[in-house]
Amino acid sequence: MESVTQFVSSNASLLNTLFFLLVAVLVLYVAVTYLYPGTSPTYTRFLGADVDARRLVKLDERYTPAIYTGGDFTLSFWMYVDDWNYRAGKYKYVFSLKPAQLYGRAHSSLVGVLMPQTNAMKIRAHTVKGDEEGPDITDEETLKTLMNGGGSFGVSESYNAPCDINEVPLQRWVCVTIVSSGRVLDVYMNGKLSRSCVLKNVLEVPRGQMTLSLGEHGGFGGRYSSVQMWNQQLTPDVIYGIYQMGPTQVTSNIFTDLAKFLGINVRFTGPDPPNMEANRESCAAQDMIEKPDWMNNIQQLKSDFIGLRF
Repeated sequence: MESVTQFVSSNASLLNTLFFLLVAVLVLYVAVTYLYPGTSPTYTRFLGADVDARRLVKLDERYTPAIYTGGDFTLSFWMYVDDWNYRAGKYKYVFSLKPAQLYGRAHSSLVGVLMPQTNAMKIRAHTVKGDEEGPDITDEETLKTLMNGGGSFGVSESYNAPCDINEVPLQRWVCVTIVSSGRVLDVYMNGKLSRSCVLKNVLEVPRGQMTLSLGEHGGFGGRYSSVQMWNQQLTPDVIYGIYQMGPTQVTSNIFTDLAKFLGINVRFTGPDPPNMEANRESCAAQDMIEKPDWMNNIQQLKSDFIGLRF
């Protein structure tokens, strides 16, 4: 017994450090698990690794979390536009949030397309009383005709609406987060609020299961990564934290999640996009390595626990 006491006394500093590290790991794991639960009715991770955006994407999960008309939800995804000449002069499909089963004159609740002449993104929501501005690209048939280059829609006339993104950076990863709450639609770019609009009516969500479509109608010249959705309104600080984690999160175990949370994993699992090394500053995880604020937090926790004795 005396030998045990002597060992503890002589190694108190080491034991304090080990205890602190254990607590720190548990706290970080709880935080990451809260943001990225493995299976939850409030959260869906559609995609982890980056994939080609020029063809229909096979998602890891088919259905969205349960969302309702007028309710809250958050959609977040990373995109990389590497070839603007792809589908030159045509609209480029980015995403649509729509019913899993389409009946009759179906509408998507939310649609995003890139403009044909400028690197801007048009974002449109379908409300309970329909779209007051024409053309209604949330209508499946209208969207299909537009993507095929048919019709005389004059969509550009409604460009620069409050929800549109004026400029999507090219040749770099961009984090887009869309938050819907009642009549309010907020669009974040790289963790910061870019556009905010008040719809004339609440966003309509059809009854039944909903799904997210990526890469449909030829998509766009680039890649998707880390596509996920919550059925709640995420706060700005959480949204910025998602941006800081970077564009690729391949698995969902404690080791990879903590590495991503700490900004350690900055590599891409798929083929490297062109000029990736020249644009690494677009990934916030790289910023965290250069300016590791989390180390300051750990040091503070250590000072709090250092006085603990066994």
